[in-house]
Amino acid sequence: MAAGTLTFFVILSTLALAYVIVIYMITRGWHRTSTFRRKSLVPTVPTVSIIIAVRNESMTISKCIAGLMEQDFPKRLMEIIVVDDHSEDQTLQILNQLSKSSFEVKIGVLSLNELHGKKEAIRLAMQFASGSFILCTDADCTHPPGWVSAMAGFYEDKKPVFISGPVLLDSFGDFFGRFQELEFMSLVASGAGAIGIGMPIMCNGANLGFSAEAYRSLNENAMKPEFTSGDDVFIMLAFREVFGSKRIAFVKAGMLL
Repeated sequence: MAAGTLTFFVILSTLALAYVIVIYMITRGWHRTSTFRRKSLVPTVPTVSIIIAVRNESMTISKCIAGLMEQDFPKRLMEIIVVDDHSEDQTLQILNQLSKSSFEVKIGVLSLNELHGKKEAIRLAMQFASGSFILCTDADCTHPPGWVSAMAGFYEDKKPVFISGPVLLDSFGDFFGRFQELEFMSLVASGAGAIGIGMPIMCNGANLGFSAEAYRSLNENAMKPEFTSGDDVFIMLAFREVFGSKRIAFVKAGMLL
């Protein structure tokens, strides 16, 4: 066997072995993550602030808010804060109407002025959030009725500072969409597995939560405002840096679409 061929097979075998090890570790980490079974709500459940950053979401925001209003979590312990990021459609008008017509749950509507982006939206919302537990989601998500209870219950029971939750891409039966759905699920599982082995590397900003008190102890540039994207990953890594990987968790509950 020629030296070049031998070198090729050595490199190929090394890469294959490394791939198998990584897949094994992620799989092991997935099994280590918690499948949370919600207990009955008790008086110690935290107050919850739900933050949604929106831009031109007039087609989805009403359905999103309606789903949050139908949560089985105590309404008196929940608030919704929506931050409009320079929408050019009817999003802001719809939000103002929803805010005025909501009596059970407080809906706060804020707007970014000179600044832009989801990171700035979260930073602004955190200046007004009154909840001890913060949930972040997106306007185009469908929220099952037990989402808030599952995330808040896990937070109260396990005491993490940061929680990542599952998100499922809905392909609506489209053939090629099924492949996208499968790829998306693999990314979610990989992120969960990495958290499970104490090496958090990614999460999804549509379904995450964190301690308000812990957030306020982070550096004001924790989400790396110099970068356009990455709000979810950067904030998770900031929590890891300050509190350690053991305080970062993934919960197999409250899956969003």
